Amino acid sequence: MRESIERFCLVLSSVAAIVVAGIAINREFFQESSGSSPRGAKVGDWQSYVRDASSVGVGPVSMVVFSDYQCPSCGALDRNIESILEKGDRALRVSFRHYPLEQIHPAARGAAILAECAIPHGSFSQVHHLLFAMQDSIPFLEAEDVARMVGIADKETYTRCTADAKSHQQIDKDMEDGDRLRVTATPTILLNGRKYVGALSAVELDSLLRIVGR
Repeated sequence: MRESIERFCLVLSSVAAIVVAGIAINREFFQESSGSSPRGAKVGDWQSYVRDASSVGVGPVSMVVFSDYQCPSCGALDRNIESILEKGDRALRVSFRHYPLEQIHPAARGAAILAECAIPHGSFSQVHHLLFAMQDSIPFLEAEDVARMVGIADKETYTRCTADAKSHQQIDKDMEDGDRLRVTATPTILLNGRKYVGALSAVELDSLLRIVGR
């Protein structure tokens, strides 16, 4: 009887551990299976989430993206956004915000700092896309390597920035704004005041942009 009880407790503990792990992983992969609402949830103060320093593109349609550089779905979304911007047939301005899920992506905050420190050098966009292109290598990337790959001239200043504790302040601010927006998974998108959760496909994104751009 005692052995049966002990065996039952062991099984129960194992199930509990699996459930906890599943909850953590779900924060990232929820968006891949659930998709986004066709209309999106309306956000009244959405313009307060726009950040000029980390924005690319020009146009009346504004998108804010909370993402994590180690999140595969964020990488997929970034490629779709880049494709649309390259075509130039959609007047779109995109503001990128950091929301590293460090519980499952321990190198994501460091990657965000690599991108953040590139802003004064006019290289945010280049580092941003480089990080998504090299997601599997992010834990091994050094500031000197990133500076060399994107052509940052003042490598010393850039490297010093990535090691400065003050560089975490903007990441923390983005996280606070994400919490205020009730971000629960990455990527989370604001498109002209409507909130979507998940990596929108190229077709879905183009369709939404066509609607809001009217």
